[in-house]
Amino acid sequence: MGRRMLAEMGGHDDLEVTCAWDDSPAVRAATLTTYPELEFEEDIFAQSVDLFYIATPPATHVPLARKATGAVFCEKPLAIDLAEARELVDEIEIPNAVNFPFATQSAITTLEEALEEGRHGEAQRLDIRLFFNTWPRKWQQEAASWLAQPEQGGFIREVFSHFAYLTDRLIGPLQITEASVHRGPEGTESSVRAELMAGEVPVLLTGDVGGSAPDYNEWTLYGSQNSYRLQDWNQLTVGSDDGWRSLLPDRPSDEGLKRQIDAVVQLVRGQPNPLPTFADALRVQEVVESILAFPPGGQHQPTG
Repeated sequence: MGRRMLAEMGGHDDLEVTCAWDDSPAVRAATLTTYPELEFEEDIFAQSVDLFYIATPPATHVPLARKATGAVFCEKPLAIDLAEARELVDEIEIPNAVNFPFATQSAITTLEEALEEGRHGEAQRLDIRLFFNTWPRKWQQEAASWLAQPEQGGFIREVFSHFAYLTDRLIGPLQITEASVHRGPEGTESSVRAELMAGEVPVLLTGDVGGSAPDYNEWTLYGSQNSYRLQDWNQLTVGSDDGWRSLLPDRPSDEGLKRQIDAVVQLVRGQPNPLPTFADALRVQEVVESILAFPPGGQHQPTG
């Protein structure tokens, strides 16, 4: 994500990337082959800049965000230590946001408009389904040292958090009623079943790792008049008794990221923007960490 964001921010008309830092000499060397003029500054928080972007492993997000002197844009999850995250949210005064791309995707704008107009009728239930043939995913192997470990990794933090944010934004805040979590050899979750409530709407989450099939993700809201399904991040369809039909043409895979950076510029300028704040991300993380706190195959009392 750091490299992707470097390319996107570096090419934006209203942003100038002046410095960066990574603890890995190999990463710094590889980055310089593409961006030979980039300055690496170990004491990056001493630099006079308008925006700090944080794309480090989750356990470092809160201590790094505390050092920021300009606006701060942070990768999710906000934190893994909830007490630490709550303190940060209570204290932070600089403009802040967390990178949940659903905040700016055109598919979500279309979905939000449909729900605001009541085209779904009465929301009856919501299903969230996740599948990964391996974890971490093949393109994430460079980060396997933390993504494959239970302290910071796993697909509930890395992927479900996006859909928890989407549900919180469109339907209502999530609360867990029960869950079952099974873990693989590395300690990260291999299978999750959870029942939650988003306001008055029941939510069923299923997630699994392992099997010879393509990865997929699916968020489906069943309504009394129409149902809406988001598949593989940006494929939005509407369903009725007659079947499912697409609501949007295919979009470039980087369109959402471009819109996200436009919103970051608005954040830095103090303008209204759709980005989720640290407080929004904390609500998501409360749900995520509560699911992961269930014992293997176990249940405990609802949160909240």
